[in-house]
Amino acid sequence: MRTVGSSEEAVRMALSRGSQTSSQENVALAEIELCGELMIAAASTAEDRLSWPHIDEVLEVRSPGGRLRA
Repeated sequence: MRTVGSSEEAVRMALSRGSQTSSQENVALAEIELCGELMIAAASTAEDRLSWPHIDEVLEVRSPGGRLRA
């Protein structure tokens, strides 16, 4: 069961109704999406915890030079 799909579906439904979202709602939706990505990554790893470099990779954290941090 992929709970993230349910959240994504709920977000799509809310947006498809033509509701206008505030910037706070947009930030909250982005945070939910990032948390979902981390949950998927954590579920697919054999480790007990995600390493910081793996978290950076999942979240696409970039260095000041614009490159993906490793």
